[in-house]
Amino acid sequence: MSRALHAASLALCAGALFLTVSPASAQSNAASTGAVDAAKQAFETGNTLAKQLKWSEAAVEYRKAWSTRKAWDISGNLGIAESELKQWPEAAEHLAYGLRHFPPSGKADHRKVLEMRMAEARKHVGTLDIGVDRPGAEVTVDGRIVGDSPLEGEQFVAGGEHVVEAKLAGYAADTKRVRVEVGKVERVRLALVEASAAAPVGTAPVASDRSPSTPELPPDRHNEPNAALLVAGGVTAAAGVAVGIGLIVAGATKFDDADRARTALEQKGGSSACTRPELAAECDAYDSTYADAGTFRNIGIASLIGGVVVGGITATYWLTSRSGTASSTTGVHATAHVGATGGSLSLRGSF
Repeated sequence: MSRALHAASLALCAGALFLTVSPASAQSNAASTGAVDAAKQAFETGNTLAKQLKWSEAAVEYRKAWSTRKAWDISGNLGIAESELKQWPEAAEHLAYGLRHFPPSGKADHRKVLEMRMAEARKHVGTLDIGVDRPGAEVTVDGRIVGDSPLEGEQFVAGGEHVVEAKLAGYAADTKRVRVEVGKVERVRLALVEASAAAPVGTAPVASDRSPSTPELPPDRHNEPNAALLVAGGVTAAAGVAVGIGLIVAGATKFDDADRARTALEQKGGSSACTRPELAAECDAYDSTYADAGTFRNIGIASLIGGVVVGGITATYWLTSRSGTASSTTGVHATAHVGATGGSLSLRGSF
């Protein structure tokens, strides 16, 4: 660390930048007066220890305050203490929080100190820019929960290999193993596929009863295949494959659009562009484009799988009928399912 940065940080603590716990902040972040008092006491004790360069002890007190009250001032001082202790990933996390929540009325020189500390921390950590195509998913890094999607900011880790995972009820989890270099930003995108679409073919139970309200083709009592079944199966399979490919291609195009938007944002504001108010609209547009891309791709995959399954069933029926092994109870039930995020076609029968 440069002598100037070290001196500025000492001036920060000596000047009591964060010594006052504001009433408005306390009211919004503390559950009781006792909790506010405990956080304030731990915070002031941490500042006293920091002035004496007792960074380990100061960090302990700041963490006590942080566990009770999530505020930019506590986070900023905790990040400074952690950077002094060379606990770089933790320092980057807390400094970034302090900068994201720095109040408009804050002093420019105070913000400058946090920015200098953050720039120093970035030199010692790898950065994960994590995006998930579904909101509300639990995101973990190396098994540690870092929040629900969309995440508030970047995640900071030591250089090397890391495991990033997203989980959401009703969807198959997506896990990616990534390698990030110190001083670099690694972009990680996770896509969640509905569990019904992701399940292997043949795992769903087949009902043995036949509902009288379900349309059923009359049984074919001859060895020749039913032409109507073949035509219906072929058309359905072709349509499913065609629609699936079209949606997957559309999704890929959307992903390209999202990548271009992300590049434009980084050119305007760097890796933290989305923390800048003037770029908020562009960031919202980028998030929307990325979410649309995931939706198109997921529905496309489901449609493609459905088309292939129907085609396989149709081909099997044709082959068994031609070989003279068709059953006298041949019949097919078709049921359509339509939901908010897509549709499906269920077939069951005997040949």
